[in-house]
Amino acid sequence: MRPAPGSRPSVPPEPDSIMIESHPRSGLPPKIFPVEDFNRSHVAEMDPPPPQSPWHPFLTRADFEFAEFTLDASLSQRQCDTLISLVRRLIKGEDTFTFECCADLQKGWARAAHRVAPVCT
Repeated sequence: MRPAPGSRPSVPPEPDSIMIESHPRSGLPPKIFPVEDFNRSHVAEMDPPPPQSPWHPFLTRADFEFAEFTLDASLSQRQCDTLISLVRRLIKGEDTFTFECCADLQKGWARAAHRVAPVCT
Protein backbone atom coordinates (compact mmCIF):
# COMPACT_ATOMS: atom_id res chain seq x y z
CA MET A 1 0.00 0.00 0.00
CA ARG A 2 1.37 3.41 -0.96
CA PRO A 3 1.43 6.28 1.49
CA ALA A 4 -0.91 9.18 0.84
CA PRO A 5 0.66 11.93 -1.29
CA GLY A 6 2.66 14.28 0.89
CA SER A 7 2.59 12.02 3.94
CA ARG A 8 5.57 11.63 6.23
CA PRO A 9 7.38 8.35 5.49
CA SER A 10 7.60 5.83 8.31
CA VAL A 11 9.15 3.17 6.09
CA PRO A 12 11.39 3.39 3.03
CA PRO A 13 9.55 4.52 -0.10
CA GLU A 14 8.22 1.93 -2.51
CA PRO A 15 9.77 1.56 -5.97
CA ASP A 16 8.49 4.14 -8.43
CA SER A 17 7.93 6.68 -5.65
CA ILE A 18 9.56 10.05 -5.26
CA MET A 19 10.82 11.08 -1.85
CA ILE A 20 11.64 14.73 -1.25
CA GLU A 21 13.97 15.48 1.65
CA SER A 22 14.62 19.07 2.64
CA HIS A 23 17.76 20.29 4.35
CA PRO A 24 17.71 19.16 8.02
CA ARG A 25 17.81 22.76 9.28
CA SER A 26 14.61 23.60 7.36
CA GLY A 27 12.58 21.59 9.87
CA LEU A 28 10.48 20.16 7.02
CA PRO A 29 9.72 16.43 7.13
CA PRO A 30 10.48 14.17 4.15
CA LYS A 31 7.53 13.58 1.81
CA ILE A 32 6.76 10.65 -0.50
CA PHE A 33 4.74 10.92 -3.69
CA PRO A 34 3.75 8.13 -6.09
CA VAL A 35 5.49 8.92 -9.37
CA GLU A 36 2.17 9.20 -11.23
CA ASP A 37 0.94 11.82 -8.75
CA PHE A 38 4.12 13.88 -8.60
CA ASN A 39 4.57 17.22 -10.35
CA ARG A 40 6.71 20.27 -9.68
CA SER A 41 3.95 21.98 -7.72
CA HIS A 42 4.65 19.57 -4.87
CA VAL A 43 8.11 21.09 -4.53
CA ALA A 44 6.68 24.62 -4.38
CA GLU A 45 4.28 23.53 -1.62
CA MET A 46 7.25 22.57 0.53
CA ASP A 47 8.93 25.98 0.42
CA PRO A 48 9.12 27.45 3.92
CA PRO A 49 7.21 30.70 4.39
CA PRO A 50 9.29 33.84 3.88
CA PRO A 51 10.60 35.33 7.12
CA GLN A 52 8.80 38.35 8.56
CA SER A 53 12.03 40.31 8.09
CA PRO A 54 13.62 39.54 4.74
CA TRP A 55 16.95 40.76 6.10
CA HIS A 56 16.92 38.17 8.90
CA PRO A 57 19.26 37.17 10.62
CA PHE A 58 20.50 40.78 10.56
CA LEU A 59 18.78 42.97 13.17
CA THR A 60 17.76 45.70 10.72
CA ARG A 61 17.51 46.31 7.01
CA ALA A 62 20.26 48.92 7.29
CA ASP A 63 22.55 46.35 8.96
CA PHE A 64 21.89 43.94 6.09
CA GLU A 65 22.48 46.58 3.41
CA PHE A 66 25.70 47.69 5.11
CA ALA A 67 26.93 44.08 5.34
CA GLU A 68 26.02 43.49 1.70
CA PHE A 69 27.89 46.66 0.69
CA THR A 70 31.05 45.68 2.59
CA LEU A 71 30.93 42.23 1.00
CA ASP A 72 30.38 43.61 -2.53
CA ALA A 73 33.20 46.12 -2.01
CA SER A 74 35.54 43.42 -0.65
CA LEU A 75 36.45 45.64 2.29
CA SER A 76 39.07 44.37 4.69
CA GLN A 77 38.34 44.16 8.41
CA ARG A 78 40.32 47.37 8.95
CA GLN A 79 38.33 49.15 6.23
CA CYS A 80 35.02 47.89 7.69
CA ASP A 81 36.01 49.09 11.17
CA THR A 82 36.99 52.50 9.75
CA LEU A 83 33.71 52.84 7.87
CA ILE A 84 31.67 51.74 10.89
CA SER A 85 33.52 54.29 13.03
CA LEU A 86 32.72 57.04 10.52
CA VAL A 87 29.03 56.07 10.39
CA ARG A 88 28.81 55.97 14.20
CA ARG A 89 30.37 59.49 14.44
CA LEU A 90 27.79 60.79 11.96
CA ILE A 91 24.91 59.13 13.82
CA LYS A 92 26.08 60.67 17.10
CA GLY A 93 26.26 64.11 15.44
CA GLU A 94 29.99 64.39 16.10
CA ASP A 95 30.69 65.23 12.43
CA THR A 96 28.92 66.26 9.25
CA PHE A 97 28.89 64.66 5.81
CA THR A 98 28.48 66.85 2.73
CA PHE A 99 28.90 64.44 -0.18
CA GLU A 100 25.64 63.68 -1.95
CA CYS A 101 27.04 61.73 -4.90
CA CYS A 102 30.27 60.42 -6.40
CA ALA A 103 30.76 63.68 -8.32
CA ASP A 104 31.01 65.52 -4.98
CA LEU A 105 33.72 63.10 -3.88
CA GLN A 106 35.62 63.63 -7.14
CA LYS A 107 35.40 67.40 -6.72
CA GLY A 108 36.85 67.01 -3.22
CA TRP A 109 39.80 65.05 -4.62
CA ALA A 110 40.28 67.69 -7.35
CA ARG A 111 40.41 70.46 -4.70
CA ALA A 112 43.00 68.44 -2.76
CA ALA A 113 45.11 67.62 -5.84
CA HIS A 114 47.10 70.86 -5.71
CA ARG A 115 48.41 69.91 -2.24
CA VAL A 116 50.42 66.92 -3.49
CA ALA A 117 53.52 66.84 -5.62
CA PRO A 118 52.85 65.97 -9.26
CA VAL A 119 54.09 62.58 -10.46
CA CYS A 120 56.43 62.56 -13.45
CA THR A 121 56.77 59.47 -15.56
